[in-house]
Amino acid sequence: ANYGFCEIASQEETERALQLDGMLVLGVPVSIKRPNDAVSPLGMIGGVPVGMQMPGQGGMLALPSAQVSATSPVIRIDEILKVDDKTTDDDYNDVKEDMAEGCGAHGKLVSVAIVKPHHAQGNATLKPGDVFLQCSTTDDATKIMRAMGHRKYDGRQIHMTSFEESKFMSEIKPLF
Repeated sequence: ANYGFCEIASQEETERALQLDGMLVLGVPVSIKRPNDAVSPLGMIGGVPVGMQMPGQGGMLALPSAQVSATSPVIRIDEILKVDDKTTDDDYNDVKEDMAEGCGAHGKLVSVAIVKPHHAQGNATLKPGDVFLQCSTTDDATKIMRAMGHRKYDGRQIHMTSFEESKFMSEIKPLF
């Protein structure tokens, strides 16, 4: 929903933060406002008169969420498939096809690889069910992460991170 909330430690810091409204972050203007119910016309915050807050409690600000930016053309998706002894090759292939189709609609993909148990043996950084997307460019990776990172797959939140390209090329890609 492109918004978030932040609690500020003091009224003074809240006022300073409100002055940042409209600042550009990654080329997008940030809107910094108080929630509609934070300050009532009677000078109350959260039902407590201003100046009567508990120590350490400040005002609250509504902030839009920051846009994700990839740092590499390779994306790692953590455990998109929950692997167990009943997982079949068709299950792995279905996930690869879904990722190629869904993610490929938002950026150009070079390859899609899904980690199977034999890939993860002896490699502590790999987990069965992880997916690696090799994109044409870092910009394509950013587009995919922004479009797909908030979605769910098989009822679970997708967790996407950039993965170091040189490490992918030397350690991961040769496994596939």
